[in-house]
Amino acid sequence: MSGALKIVLFLLLLYTTQTGAQEKIVFTYFSMVHSELRAGYTDDNFASVHDLGSRNTFLPVWTDSGVVFCGENFIWRTNQNGEALQKVGNGYKPSPSLSGKYFAYYAPGGIQIRKSDGSPVKLIEVDFWDDVSITWLPDENGITFFSGEKQTCIGFDIASDSIFQIGGNIIQPVWNSSGDRFLYNALADDENFGIYLGSKFAASDQDTLLTDPAKNSLIPVWDNTANSFYFIELLPDSLQDSPGFLMKGWLKHYSFETRETIVIDKSAAFTDNVYPQFTISRSTGRLYYTHLDRTGFGKIAVYDKKTGRTEILGNDDFRNDFRFPGVY
Repeated sequence: MSGALKIVLFLLLLYTTQTGAQEKIVFTYFSMVHSELRAGYTDDNFASVHDLGSRNTFLPVWTDSGVVFCGENFIWRTNQNGEALQKVGNGYKPSPSLSGKYFAYYAPGGIQIRKSDGSPVKLIEVDFWDDVSITWLPDENGITFFSGEKQTCIGFDIASDSIFQIGGNIIQPVWNSSGDRFLYNALADDENFGIYLGSKFAASDQDTLLTDPAKNSLIPVWDNTANSFYFIELLPDSLQDSPGFLMKGWLKHYSFETRETIVIDKSAAFTDNVYPQFTISRSTGRLYYTHLDRTGFGKIAVYDKKTGRTEILGNDDFRNDFRFPGVY
């Protein structure tokens, strides 16, 4: 092997080690060219962007066999390369199970659960409030949803075909990988939401408030280790200075080992009625989220906990407004 070739290979290895492998990312973006929302896909860190379907598509999520997303009041799916588009059925707001083997979504008449290939599992005929997203019980045994009529978070167990109460006025419980603890949002005072830690399958008055009750703390997502989680601390209205439609918050990381919270990004973006809004790579552990730039547009950013570094993906292109990354 020549000396020049050795140098090239060394530099390539160094680059890969520093930047990490390029992962497949899906996201929602507002296309200035088409003046509408589009569900997008990239496998080269936004050097190129490909549309999933067309005509007002949004909220793409990964399953173990591809991508599922909304568009024109339907649920659609593609393969893992964003190809082979297929209409699944009427509905919106898909939520994949932890392994990606299943997904659930709001449908006419209730909540539809399907396998990742699109085949139906169960239509749950229930009342739901669609401002709150569907989440999954441990081991993919069922789902949770919020009943607007009862103002209660409800769990549905697939095997027993039965529902049970998780807690009044709590939203979007998410369990750790072992299934013995869960995080959820509930009011910490008259104005602000806090993040609480519960155990097993029911919230209680004894659950621990993990965030500052004077701050509005939202949308927690567990880290892969289940020893920490990420969340958004939304800034008050008086500090919302973004010229766009996205709201500004501080992206934070909480560690159960140290009981400390660190700030990752003081200009992270938040949108009402969407969960999750950031995701963690199972292979690299890196966090993908939406950064709010000075023009009020969203850019997809990645945070590496090992190095403490944050990188904005793609070039400085202000034509499109990106948000809600999901990584495979």
